[in-house]
Formats: sequence, structure tokens, C-alpha cells
Amino acid sequence: MSYLAFRGVEMPGSAIHIRLKNLFVAGSAMVFPLAGQAGTAQYPAHPVTIVVPFSAGGSTDAIGRSIAQRLGEALGKPVVVENKAGAAGAIGSVHVARARPDGHTLLLGSDTTISIRPQLSPPPQYDPRRQLVPVGLIALAPIVFVAAPNLPVRDVQGLVEFGKKQGAPLSYADSGIGTPHYLIGELFKQAAGIEITHVGYKGGGEKMNDVLAGHVQFTATELSAAMPYVAQGRLRPIGIATAKRHENWPDLPTLAEQGIDSFEASSWFGLFAPAGTPDAILETLNAELGKILSARELRETFRGMSIDAAPVSRSQFAEFLARDRAKWARAIKASGME
Repeated sequence: MSYLAFRGVEMPGSAIHIRLKNLFVAGSAMVFPLAGQAGTAQYPAHPVTIVVPFSAGGSTDAIGRSIAQRLGEALGKPVVVENKAGAAGAIGSVHVARARPDGHTLLLGSDTTISIRPQLSPPPQYDPRRQLVPVGLIALAPIVFVAAPNLPVRDVQGLVEFGKKQGAPLSYADSGIGTPHYLIGELFKQAAGIEITHVGYKGGGEKMNDVLAGHVQFTATELSAAMPYVAQGRLRPIGIATAKRHENWPDLPTLAEQGIDSFEASSWFGLFAPAGTPDAILETLNAELGKILSARELRETFRGMSIDAAPVSRSQFAEFLARDRAKWARAIKASGME
């Protein structure tokens, strides 16, 4: 191990000193791994912190608190949520990236902070592929496409046909350049073969209000954000961007069913640790997280939030991240934001 390297002060020809030096190195090789094993066996040694890089009260915060309480019970030590908001999630992410890699400081990451923001220019002051390691995927938040109530379409195919006939780009509401919803619009534009005009908003509430009022023709948003308005008859759902129909909305067809092939989009949330965290600790966290996410009570809680628990192994999560980064890289390139 690199931290065992040292330079001995020795006199030329001093066989005794050389022999003592070799003995010390050999002894270190035996002692240090044992110390590492002891530290891992005692994990956690004190309360664990999950850093949520956004303000309290949002969906990321709610997910973090749902996991923290149950993870604390499983580990036998308190697990607390600490909100470190700012710079589109960069402040909290940097804090964890620079934290001691002992499993006591974790990050609740998302597609925004892990897959998208690091690929934009200028890049943030953290590199998730170099400074963070995946612990486990927590949940997926399905994306649905919804149309303004005054638009004469009933499904995605109808939207595409309408867009081609009207002779002008369809207006699409999003949360601003570089946000997930903006990039989803770019992916949809490519897949559907139509033109769209982005209309950016600072907040999700403003965005939804203008679609509800018919000022903007359509948008893509999380299932949880759309369902209340659809239930009131104020918004028209036209498709869901999942591989199969969702149990919360079984009558809503997928985009693939409507001819938009291989189009899948979900927001996601996962747990990360600082790079260098021992594998034994990462495996412990992943195993306990998997048990929590597989419990019926937690799955029902998430279902009420219109998100899906997604327990996977660390290797499966790593593969998921590679695909996710590649997808957003294509969207960023198509938008000309590189």
C-alpha cells in the first residue's frame, strides 16, 4: 500500500540496519491490514450523515429521510440527513467528494448531480467518476409527457402529427438550459423527428401553470408532479417514458407503444460514498439498502410518492450509471451545449 512507503536512514554497508528495516516493513504489512479489518468490523463507529445537496422539503430530501431512518435502525447507529444546498447540487456534492472515506459521510446523488452537471461546461468542482463511488440505486421517478388541455391531441403520436401540420415548432416547457427536462425535450425532438421551441422557467410551479393555461403546448415531468392535475382534469397525459406501463397509471401507454422506439427517461436517486471507502463498508451499505428497498412498507411509501424502489447490486448500479451518462452525453451533444 502506498502509505507504507518510506525512506530509511541507513549507513552504507549496515547489514543490521537493512535487516531491521526489512523487518519493520514486513511487520507493517501484517499489522496494517488487521487494523483495517478491525475498523471495518466496527462500522459504523458513530452516526452516519447522508448529505442531500438540495433544500429541505423537496423530493430528494423526502427520499433521503425515508432511507435515513430505516438505515439507522439497520446499522445500529443514527443516520441523519444534512441539507447542503446551492450551485445546482454542487456544494453538497463537493462536501462529500472531499470527506473522509470511512463510510460515515454519504451523498444522495441524482441524474442531475452525477450524470448531467459534470458533463456541462464549465464543469463543477467535483468529478463523480473520480471522487465518488456508487453504493446503491434507491429509486426511479418515471417521466410522463403531458399536453395543454386546449391542444387537440390525445396521445404522443397525435402530438407529433399536430406538430408537423402546424408548420411551426411545438412549444415545450422546461426548467432551463441544461436541466434534465430540457435534455429530455432534446431527446424527444430527435426520436420523434419534430422541432420544438424551449420555454424555460425558474421553477416547476411556473412551468406547470403555463402548460395548464395553454400558453405552452406540452412538457415532460415526473409522474408525481403530473398526477394531481390530471386527476382534476386540468392536464392531459399523452405518454409515459418507461419500458412498460406503470402500475399507478396502467391505462397510459408508453412512448415505445406509440412509435417512439427505445425512448426511456426517469429521474433517479442513489447513494454514493467518497472514493477510497473500503469495499467491505460499501457492501454492507448496499446489502442493508437492498433489504430496506425490498420491504413492502417502504415500497408502498414510495408508491405513494409515485416513485419506484430500485434495489440493485453495486455492479448493476455502476452499469446503470454508465448507460445513463452515455444517454445524457448524446442529449448534450444534440443540444449543442458541449
